[in-house]
Amino acid sequence: LAKQLCATAGKSYLLLLLDELHVLLRESGNPKGVLADFRTDLNEMSNKISLLLADRYTLEESEKKVDSEYWLQLTPEALDPLDFASTKSAIEVPCQGTDIRFLTGAIERVYYWTGGYPFHVQRLVQNVLANNLDGPWVTVMPTDVDQAVPGLLNQDRLFQEGLCRKDRIDAELQAAIAAVLEWEDLRDLFPVLSEEAEWRELLKQW
Repeated sequence: LAKQLCATAGKSYLLLLLDELHVLLRESGNPKGVLADFRTDLNEMSNKISLLLADRYTLEESEKKVDSEYWLQLTPEALDPLDFASTKSAIEVPCQGTDIRFLTGAIERVYYWTGGYPFHVQRLVQNVLANNLDGPWVTVMPTDVDQAVPGLLNQDRLFQEGLCRKDRIDAELQAAIAAVLEWEDLRDLFPVLSEEAEWRELLKQW
């Protein structure tokens, strides 16, 4: 099929783009066999197949999960987080044709909390929408984003999978995460702190 497509389109290779490679390997009954097939395509130019693999795990982490000589032939390319313009586009484009609109200030807060890390951008936006989908239309404000941050922190899977490692977030965000988690621990140990915080908030509103 690859050869036919290349001949029809006048191209040298069919480029396969595979995202979240670890899911394919995890769900496969023979992950080494999958990598062996990839290696064959890499070594046999006549197959007309080239691969671009993307994953949240580094090459070194992937090697530890599945032992294969294929890893030695790959060229790793680290991708930086999204800049603000790309983050804005990633949020606004899916909203086109819907009743959902993110104010610019709200997108700025998403970028502030996530640093443009795509997985965190996606999860934070999902949490914001989950908290605000009561009406027929939704206009997301900066405060809506800030209120959704604790929900992001409470998703322990993010931390268990290493998505919040020190090399993936800056010092300011590390400190913020640590402060929130520590505050939640203190509230669990000393319920009076939670009651006092609620009292102070009511006093401010008054």
